[in-house]
Amino acid sequence: MKTGIYILMAIVFVSGACRGPKETMANDEVKTEETAPSIPEEVFTITGTVKLSPECGATIRVIQGDVMKYYHPVNLPEKFIVEGKKLEMDCVEVMAKMPAGCEYLVSVSVSNVKEVK
Repeated sequence: MKTGIYILMAIVFVSGACRGPKETMANDEVKTEETAPSIPEEVFTITGTVKLSPECGATIRVIQGDVMKYYHPVNLPEKFIVEGKKLEMDCVEVMAKMPAGCEYLVSVSVSNVKEVK
């Protein structure tokens, strides 16, 4: 008898786990419920100078008006990682873990990188 109960419990558990995402009906259409809302990525362009440090690696120093900002490009191609090289690039802010002492940096994913003379 106990074996039958265990088998029944296993069947109920497996059938519940195999249902997949929750679906809801709206206007006679089946829609899958999203687990997280999509966040639009804001693309911005920066022009700055590459700075290298043993603690933070390659950073891009940008002066905007009288404010200096530092960006940490997580995917900057190796050929651009040269101290003092001036670059222009499109950026999207991303979440990335920073080394200790480098928390002031803004992490960005970069694209359309080009050298500026």
